[in-house]
Amino acid sequence: MAMKPFDFDEWAMLAKTDPTAFAQRRADLIEAVIANAPLERQPQLRRLQWRIDMERQRCSNPMHACIHLFNKMWDSVYSERGLLNALLMMQSSQARGVAAKGAVKQSTLSARPASATILPFSRPKAVM
Repeated sequence: MAMKPFDFDEWAMLAKTDPTAFAQRRADLIEAVIANAPLERQPQLRRLQWRIDMERQRCSNPMHACIHLFNKMWDSVYSERGLLNALLMMQSSQARGVAAKGAVKQSTLSARPASATILPFSRPKAVM
């Protein structure tokens, strides 16, 4: 089933005029996206959506939830076990593999380096 392009104005109008229908349509769309993902990814996507839903419930209003989710996204990039460090480790592993053998082997990509160079990125300031 092909999804139609996202129409912000349509969704905004639905949220203003019929919040219950908006919530149901949102839930249906999320379910459709997860159902169309590869089977092996669906449990991970459901866990992520559950975490998002719980965060939204804990927050006092939609803007508060948006800020919390935005900060969690940046944590997943910049934290110790985040995407940035994973990419740096992969890059370091590839560089060692190229230097040692002249080519990168698959086993080198999965090896964890003993140390990593940490680049000085400034983290965005939390709004709340």
